[in-house]
Amino acid sequence: MARPGAGASHSEEGADDRANWDQLACAPLPRLATTAFEATDTRAPYHWTMAEGCVPVTYDPRLADLADEISAAVAVWNAVPCSRLRLCAPVAASPDLSWWYTDTGTPENLRFIHVTDEDLNGDADLDPMVRGWEGNIDQLLVKRPYGRMLFAGIQIHPDELPIMAPVHWARAVGMALGIGFSSQDAASIFTRASTRYVVGDPSDMRPSDADVTTLCALYGEPPHCPEPRPF
Repeated sequence: MARPGAGASHSEEGADDRANWDQLACAPLPRLATTAFEATDTRAPYHWTMAEGCVPVTYDPRLADLADEISAAVAVWNAVPCSRLRLCAPVAASPDLSWWYTDTGTPENLRFIHVTDEDLNGDADLDPMVRGWEGNIDQLLVKRPYGRMLFAGIQIHPDELPIMAPVHWARAVGMALGIGFSSQDAASIFTRASTRYVVGDPSDMRPSDADVTTLCALYGEPPHCPEPRPF
């Protein structure tokens, strides 16, 4: 897997011909203080399609005690008024992820976010502090070169779950939306809550103005990337 940035691992799938819209190019975003992840060859920003409704969010049943924290992090991003992207209410589920570890290909119509304490990186025996406080938190499956996201895995090492602050959950969900770095805005949720520290109030889950600008550049009206049909 290519690793374009610390704390996130990404896999990019080749194109298919299932639908013409699926092959429409998405232009790079302008340079913003908070940046979106990009396809390496085209700089197409990673993004979810919105025409299919809210993006399903599931969490492993073992994490049922953390359902409120996960739901609160989802609600923070859903509350951004200029963004038309919506995440579904999180539900406990045990989806079949065998395709993630094999070369059998991804299922048809794959589109969801999953929160788990299982390793999606093949490094289950690594010490959590070697992997970082947030456990190499996001794995993103993206259709290359168009940037369309198919799957986002938020993985938290079991030893790290007790020290996950609300701001870390909000940061993790933000990364699962396709954004995740801020080089200029000290208030960004992606700089306030890094791998081993929190700047400011750890219960403050609000994205910064720069974070909102990038989210709405992707998912505003009109959306930055082509959609399969009007919605």
